[in-house]
Amino acid sequence: MTKDTRENIITAFFRLSEKYPDKSNFSFSEIAEEAGIARQTIYKNHFNSPNEIIEAIHHDIDERIMSKMLDFVPGSNGSDNALLIDFLASEIIPLIYENRIWLKYLYSTAADPNWELFLKNQYKTWISQNIQLSSKMGLSKEFTEELLVNYTLSIIKSWISQAIPESPEVFSKKFKSLCKLSIQDIIQNA
Repeated sequence: MTKDTRENIITAFFRLSEKYPDKSNFSFSEIAEEAGIARQTIYKNHFNSPNEIIEAIHHDIDERIMSKMLDFVPGSNGSDNALLIDFLASEIIPLIYENRIWLKYLYSTAADPNWELFLKNQYKTWISQNIQLSSKMGLSKEFTEELLVNYTLSIIKSWISQAIPESPEVFSKKFKSLCKLSIQDIIQNA
């Protein structure tokens, strides 16, 4: 698979998502026309279905992030759960920022309605296997995992979906602060 043509196909997918933000299914014909290539080129040499394009996007975005997440092992090399937020801020936020253009479309259009579910499943599994969760509140492990993933992804989505997201250097500090806030802290008291 030639890298340039593959990237052209993915870029065409995102251009279509920008043109038609409420549309959640693009055909090979639409993608090929947008990419300026023959439809047959897509399915003979690159992807067997439009869904494979989405799977490739998931893989391309998440591969480096998940690989880096696997470097964080609580209890080894002096790392522990308290350092997870620092790790996310210093190691993961910059990787997310590298994909900011694609992520903006994934979060702000209907082009991939399964993007957030994909992320939730990926990271709930990772949390379940790698993080010791507090039981102080008497919440179930499943509830706490879901809450942690949703809260973290919500912060990231709110940041990366901005017209011009702040740089990782600036946002990493805010990310750490946001992770320490409760909803009550965010709501201004009258």
